Amino acid sequence: MHKLPAMAFLLQRGAVATDELITPHGAIPLGLLQIGAVVDYLVMLEHVLRTDYDNGLGEDERYVSGLRLKAASDGYAAAKLVNNPMKPCRGEACSKFWGFCIDGSKGLLCASQRRLWPCIVITVRVEALGLCTVGLLDSLAGFWVSLLGVRRRLYSAMELFSEPLATELTMRAVTCLSPNMLAELTSLDVLGTLGDDDLRAGFADFVIATDANTQWMAAFTPSMAPEITHELARHSLRKGIWAKLFPRGNALLREHGILAEHDEVPKDGFRSHPLWDLIARAWPYRECWWRRIRRKRHKNVSEPDSFLTE
Repeated sequence: MHKLPAMAFLLQRGAVATDELITPHGAIPLGLLQIGAVVDYLVMLEHVLRTDYDNGLGEDERYVSGLRLKAASDGYAAAKLVNNPMKPCRGEACSKFWGFCIDGSKGLLCASQRRLWPCIVITVRVEALGLCTVGLLDSLAGFWVSLLGVRRRLYSAMELFSEPLATELTMRAVTCLSPNMLAELTSLDVLGTLGDDDLRAGFADFVIATDANTQWMAAFTPSMAPEITHELARHSLRKGIWAKLFPRGNALLREHGILAEHDEVPKDGFRSHPLWDLIARAWPYRECWWRRIRRKRHKNVSEPDSFLTE
């Protein structure tokens, strides 16, 4: 049999559909069924009525997820792929996978406590010692990146982790942790517990648009229904991608008006999501504030500064 990637195999067997897939860079699908496959975990999340669930979910494949899981299992058997009998679970309101814990009754996704608390204990022990091998620091960085994936804004607390890892030291080399590094590790111990809390709030009835150039920064806002801002949250911009659009040299050329238009975007081009084009053009905006930039700096610095100011 010709080997297929896991997702191609599931698509071929009819176990998943393309509009149901959970992908790293896409929004969560809107339908009643969301499916994701990472390494050896196949996860199917289905929205069902609580009354139906209490009366017995998954019996005789009464739900779509049960039928899809059966199609996947039959496909594995036909391809002579062995399932791990310890992993499969059906009709569970709460489950653990991909290093996360999900509570379907509460609608809450949080970091796995079985990973979070041991990671905090190890980090505290490293802080108390004040010394750490590069290999252990590399492992700790990987653990924290995984755990904070459910609260991605907390990645901003990981500023110094990469410095020892970027050196030519071997994994067994021992490094002395600086006071700033110790402070960062302590911050992660404290902030990491937020990965297990429900921090959800209601959606606002407005959005804020901020921008900046080398001389000015400003913010504008339109009013809109919370239902619209709720949907916009699914398509939030990823600053990591946007920051790559403007290298420092091009920013200087554009400031002096000598940068060609085709050089303002990456070689493969950049296309804004139609939803954000609609929001930018269709709503009447009013000025919130504006501020002159007194100290000359890179545009990539002024833009997030205007956002943080707002």
